[in-house]
Amino acid sequence: MSTRVLLLMIPFLFTGFNSYAGTVAASSCSKSDIETAIFSANTGDTVTVPAGDCIWTSTVTLSKEITLQGAGIDQTVIHQCGFRVSNGTDNIRITGFTFDGAGQSVGIKFGSGGGSGSKDFRIDHCKFTDYATRAIDCDGYNDGVIDHCQFVDVLGEGIVIHGDRDDAWSRPHVLGGSDGVVFIEDCTFALTGSGDASNVLDSNSGARWVFRYNTVTDNANAKWSRALECHGHCYLPPRGTVSYEIYENTFTSNTDEWKQMFCCRGGGGVVYRNTLTGRWHQGVQMKNYRSTPFCSSECINCDTRCCGENDYPCQDQIGVNDNLDLYIWDNINDGDAITVTMDSTGYTSIHIQENREYFLSQKSGYTPYEYPHPLTKKLSAPSKLRVVSVTPTP
Repeated sequence: MSTRVLLLMIPFLFTGFNSYAGTVAASSCSKSDIETAIFSANTGDTVTVPAGDCIWTSTVTLSKEITLQGAGIDQTVIHQCGFRVSNGTDNIRITGFTFDGAGQSVGIKFGSGGGSGSKDFRIDHCKFTDYATRAIDCDGYNDGVIDHCQFVDVLGEGIVIHGDRDDAWSRPHVLGGSDGVVFIEDCTFALTGSGDASNVLDSNSGARWVFRYNTVTDNANAKWSRALECHGHCYLPPRGTVSYEIYENTFTSNTDEWKQMFCCRGGGGVVYRNTLTGRWHQGVQMKNYRSTPFCSSECINCDTRCCGENDYPCQDQIGVNDNLDLYIWDNINDGDAITVTMDSTGYTSIHIQENREYFLSQKSGYTPYEYPHPLTKKLSAPSKLRVVSVTPTP
């Protein structure tokens, strides 16, 4: 085949090939218009949503690997309901929306039932407000990043993370990694009105998470019950949190009410270089509810999940193995080291001990995962890009 004939064919080859990333524009922010745009989109496409103010009475399900891009915070505003991402749907990005829960339950939910979840998801530059239960719910074998988001007056829980139960505990327990880990970074969590809130973040069921470079603030008329919390095994749903990494955050309290920065009931990880301002009665509280008799007052199905004086170590407890000890260092509250305490109710010293399950020192060999998260720097494919492989015939 001559070079001249090959060159003449190239434009036709490019225009006839259907594998490209494109942009699909929704006509409005209405639920039906967005669902129509999603139906028309292919894997890798971006669905753009114009500015507007829309009420959704039910969720929009996402089962394609696409980007949902609003016009920006307080420009594209969705009231009441939001998005549900189906198990096994990877590479989802949701950006540029305000989600007003209007007292409803969940804004964005990934996965369900501890299933396959979503890999490499990103939620960024969104605002969440007025959710009674939780703004973002991650359930299953998920990993991704929530970054540059605003959580304002979310009186339920800002973010809840559940892992994939026993499967999460069967994988290696590696701090500083990203597999099955949900990252929350460069976000703000603020209470601006009145009324107390639950937690900024809560976790259970094999969860693994990193909370870093975030800002948490209350006001004189509203406080967090706890900023961060993780559950252990002796609580439904089954299995405890696997790991957590909490570092380089700022927590500001403007009330004199009782509060905690982090309540830890199981698993292990690192808590370091956090800055607290104002009255925090406890920086880190370690809570052992798998030892009798405290177990009976808080745990469900205690008879099969709890241990007593002679059953050390309890399953999923703090420091259950060497990779999941708890290390705490260089955290400051108004110029002083934060307080590190244990709940005295039913606590037995044989189960959680300093320099065995927890250490007030830096963890040797620990290296945090890359910051900013690589997904925040990932470039989208150019619109209408088509890739063609042409092999000239001699």
